[in-house]
Amino acid sequence: MNWKVIDINPKSHLLFVEPVLGYTESKWRSRCLFLTHTKIMQTIREILSSDEDYPFLNDHAKQQLSAMRQIAAHTHITDDHITTLSSEQLALFPWVGTKQMNFLYGGFRAHDIECKPHYSAGLPLYLKFGKDVTPQQIQKCYNQILNSPDDIVIPPDIDYELPDAKYNDYIPDNLLFKEWCVDFVEKN
Repeated sequence: MNWKVIDINPKSHLLFVEPVLGYTESKWRSRCLFLTHTKIMQTIREILSSDEDYPFLNDHAKQQLSAMRQIAAHTHITDDHITTLSSEQLALFPWVGTKQMNFLYGGFRAHDIECKPHYSAGLPLYLKFGKDVTPQQIQKCYNQILNSPDDIVIPPDIDYELPDAKYNDYIPDNLLFKEWCVDFVEKN
């Protein structure tokens, strides 16, 4: 069933709606890049790897979810972190938020491994690697990044914010960066 908004009461935060027949296009879509929390990515991973039925989904959404679950099962992206995209490309699916993805991207670049983050509808999905790197090299570097975040230097093309605190002016940048690493890198 679809709904049409009749009136909005901003003071009481109420929407007045009526049911309508036919197909309606959602006006709430956004293609902007925003910060996604790791918990959201982990929840997406859990939904893709489960068989749970969601009764609130309409038939089309259930079909899409089923298709995405089949793709996830076929490619093993919810089980393995590293997946083959093609004969010349590998992907690392860390299932982390935007800030953690940027940190991993910087970590691989700091270890001289070229990769490119891939986002879809603002969600950080995976890091794409070329044919010049093996899955073993990716896994080894991934483990090094997670186990020694102090060695990472974030490239200048990545946006990140150091923790904003009252005494930042008195703390050396390298210690602030270390705190940023502790805040945004989750060790699995």
